[in-house]
Amino acid sequence: MIHKKINLNKQKTAILSTYILDGEISYKVKKKRPAIIICPGGGYLTTATKEGEAVAVEFMSQGYHSFVLKYSTYFKERMVDLKAVPPINRNAKYPQQIIELMEAMHLIHQNAEEWNIDKENIFILGFSAGGHIAASLGNRWKDKELMEQLSFVPQKDELKPKGTILGYPMLKGDIEEYILSNTADNNSIRHQTKYIYDCLYGTIKPTEKQFEKLDMVSSVNQHTPPTFIWTTRTDEVIDPQNATKFVLSMQEKQINCEYHLFEEGKHGLSLATDLYASSQEDISLEVSMWIPLVINWLKKQCEKSR
Repeated sequence: MIHKKINLNKQKTAILSTYILDGEISYKVKKKRPAIIICPGGGYLTTATKEGEAVAVEFMSQGYHSFVLKYSTYFKERMVDLKAVPPINRNAKYPQQIIELMEAMHLIHQNAEEWNIDKENIFILGFSAGGHIAASLGNRWKDKELMEQLSFVPQKDELKPKGTILGYPMLKGDIEEYILSNTADNNSIRHQTKYIYDCLYGTIKPTEKQFEKLDMVSSVNQHTPPTFIWTTRTDEVIDPQNATKFVLSMQEKQINCEYHLFEEGKHGLSLATDLYASSQEDISLEVSMWIPLVINWLKKQCEKSR
């Protein structure tokens, strides 16, 4: 296995961690495998630990090269005390995170031969805010405004994922009202929405026009790749209805998708197994079924030509 951390910018605030399987599957026999780039959540403020390496190892066990993108976040350190605001990274304003994901896609394409990657089958997986980043790439991979900010000139459709996987994704930027209505006062996220808004919009009071620009439901288009999406009905942080709206938008445009709405489960379950659970609330046998479901979906996508 090749495991290393690659800096994607000079500031070293965006790091791609590789979990690359050995290409030799038998004596002098090599095999190219599909790859997945994982974008953890964290409200654009930080990146969630259990949505990174734990997920990479799970997909490695199923034969996928895995990469974890620790993209630039608003806070340079995790906020552990609401009264002590961590140092802010002013270079982490949206869409910087999308640019970094595009840079990661390019890097993987550039090293596909050495790493034995089937570059026709590169997928993106995003959780929560990472789901917004993944969906942004899926909807905007042809966006000239984004391409102008890249350090390279994209070749053909190298920035287009073969498919996108979204776990309890943030798909709209107007999150504050839902969070305030559904979270308890001791949930730190309800006290941090102003920082999320500053990261996304450069203001703590965005306009409707600004909200619309980051709306991934309304920006689904004919270039959006096939998508697997799952969430829970009782998510207290991200409105699950937006996932349904996203799927309806894909159906209207006749884009392949698979959708699973689980009856119960809190926000941020990740794998939903006991391997990385910090409490019993992090475990859900029902929700953990998204893993075999998505593995089956991935296999079907890999069998299709681009």
